[in-house]
Amino acid sequence: MMHRLDAVDLAPAVSVPVAAASPSVTFADPALVASGWYPILAAKKLRGQGPWQGSVAGRKLVAWKDPAGNFTVADGHCAHLGANLAEGQVTAQGLVCPFHGWCWKTTGQACGPGSDATRQLRTYTTQERWGLVWAWLGGKSPAKFPDAPDDWHAWRLPARTVACHPHLVLANGFDLMHLGQAHQLDVQSAVLAHEDGEVALRYEAHVRPSPMRRVLGVAGKSVDATFRSHGASLVYAQVRSPVRFDALFCATPDGHGSSVSQAILFLPRRRSALRVLALLLDMVAVDGPLLEGLRFRRQFAPSDSALAAYAQRVDRVEAWT
Repeated sequence: MMHRLDAVDLAPAVSVPVAAASPSVTFADPALVASGWYPILAAKKLRGQGPWQGSVAGRKLVAWKDPAGNFTVADGHCAHLGANLAEGQVTAQGLVCPFHGWCWKTTGQACGPGSDATRQLRTYTTQERWGLVWAWLGGKSPAKFPDAPDDWHAWRLPARTVACHPHLVLANGFDLMHLGQAHQLDVQSAVLAHEDGEVALRYEAHVRPSPMRRVLGVAGKSVDATFRSHGASLVYAQVRSPVRFDALFCATPDGHGSSVSQAILFLPRRRSALRVLALLLDMVAVDGPLLEGLRFRRQFAPSDSALAAYAQRVDRVEAWT
C-alpha cells in the first residue's frame, strides 16, 4: 500500500498526541530491547577460536568459533551457576566453562563430565556479514537481511556512540519535517509505502547551497532517497542522487541510555567514497547534537505521518527477553 504525502502532509502542524497503533509500545522504550539483528563483534579483529565477550544493552554475550570456523553467539553466563563464559576455553566439543568444566555445544546443549545434558545454554542465530558478527536476539524466526548489491564495494564506517535511544537514531530517516529545518533540504515530494510489513519512505528534496555543498558539487541539485525499515534494528537507505550509494544503518542499545550507531556504505564505484562520506558527515554533524539533546515525547503531528508509521512498525516487534 502506498500513500503519497501531499502539501498538507508536508506543511507544519500543531503537535497533537497520536494514539499507539498496537496494545504494546516498543518504540523508544528504554526498558526494552526489540528483537532484531545486532552486531556483536568485528570479525576481522578475532584471532583463533575465542571465546570473546560482547554485550547488548548491558547483557553479556559470548562468541566462539567451531573447528569449521563458524561463529556461535550465546548468553555470556553459564547456564549451570552463572560463571563468565568469556573466560572459558574452546575445544572440539564446544565451549568449556572455567568454573566447573561443563562444556556447551554450538546447539547450547551441555556435555562433558559432571554436566546435566538436560541443561540448555541459550544460543542465537548468527551470521558473519560485512566484517561483523551479527546475532538475532529475539524469539521469533530471524528476519531476512537487506539485499545489498553483491558487486558493489562495502565500506563499514567506525561505530559511534550517540546519547539517544537507538530507535530515535534510526527513525531519523523517516522524519521528513526535520529535513528543511536541520539539513536545509526542501522536500518536493514524498511517498510512504507499506511493503511486506515494513515501512518505506521515498522523497525528493532540493539541496540548498552552502560552501561545503558547492565544493562537493551538490548545491542546487536534487536528493532522491528511499529509507526502508527492516524490523526494529536495521534501516536500509537507497540514495539515487545527487550521488548513487546505498547504506545500512544499525543502532544498538549500550545499557547506559545511549546507542552504538553503525553504518555500512555500499558504493558502485570506489572513487565516489570520499564524496559520499563528506555528504554523510554534513548530515551527521547536525543530527548528533539534536538527537543527544532530545527528550522524546510520543506526540506526533499529522505532518509526522512517516515517522509515526515507523514507530508503529517498531511497536509490532517483540522484546528480547
